[in-house]
Amino acid sequence: MAAVQRRIAPELTGRIVLRHNILRHVSDSQPIGRRALSQRIGQTERAVRREESVLREAGLITVDPDGIRLARDGEDILWGLAEYVRLLIGTGELENLLELEFGVDQAVVVAGDSDLDDA
Repeated sequence: MAAVQRRIAPELTGRIVLRHNILRHVSDSQPIGRRALSQRIGQTERAVRREESVLREAGLITVDPDGIRLARDGEDILWGLAEYVRLLIGTGELENLLELEFGVDQAVVVAGDSDLDDA
């Protein structure tokens, strides 16, 4: 299904991955402000505002003066979406290649930049 989506609607893949990144960073750093979130995910504040609006209307996040927080439904979606995003961006395939190349039982590829990310 992920391969079909990448071919038929590649723009949706980018949106899903972006929204997953937003949910993941909000989960890790809540409450988090728009500016800090935009810097963490490498997007403009305008892009974060646009996606924030969609995620808020869907009941996945809440926004208050302290910042953005993950709603209960957001937590559920975040965990359910993680595997699908792995399929969309192909990290599962990369993990398989690494396991074969290095002869290990399990390889795990995570999103991010270890030079820039705190955690």
